[in-house]
Amino acid sequence: MSNFDLVARVFGIVLALAVSELLKGFAKLWRVHHKVEETGGPPVHIGWLVPTLGALMLLDQVTFWFNFGQIGPHVPTTLFGLAGFMAVIGTYFALSTFVFPADVKLWPDFDAYYFKVRGIVIGGLLAVNAVGFAYELALVLSGVELDAGDDGGGLVAHAMMLLTAIQLVLLLFVTGRRSSLALLLGAIVTTLGGDLPF
Repeated sequence: MSNFDLVARVFGIVLALAVSELLKGFAKLWRVHHKVEETGGPPVHIGWLVPTLGALMLLDQVTFWFNFGQIGPHVPTTLFGLAGFMAVIGTYFALSTFVFPADVKLWPDFDAYYFKVRGIVIGGLLAVNAVGFAYELALVLSGVELDAGDDGGGLVAHAMMLLTAIQLVLLLFVTGRRSSLALLLGAIVTTLGGDLPF
């Protein structure tokens, strides 16, 4: 087994746990919506903000998984390199635990929960993506040729990445539910747009 195979297996396990945490959150939402989850009081208002944030987080994790194919072979297999790599992956897992309320009884309005945790989740997403982009840029500047994949790493992909980052920053400051939802949906669209084949 090569060093890259070992790193990829560890990465896959931790990222799978992060994805599982999100899927468990979506399952809990579904149970609450169908009133088979104990809420301990009046009906819970789920809204669209928390589910859309969960979808954005899931999409970002899948995107990171695909990008790992480019940068993963260049992660140094030193203790420092692997610790840094695990810190990034561990952050994804930790952020996944914040997306959905752990105890529905404490949050009768999920939109209020969203505004409570958005700084942690969205700020964390920005930080993880900034670290990934910085590492990729460092590789390119050091002369490493990365496989750009089907999208060619073109102008559209970079423009979509920038638009996504701008929307995430704006999400840290907007206070309206509709504007927040519009920005979350916009971030999903631009993240998907970054994978267009041109």
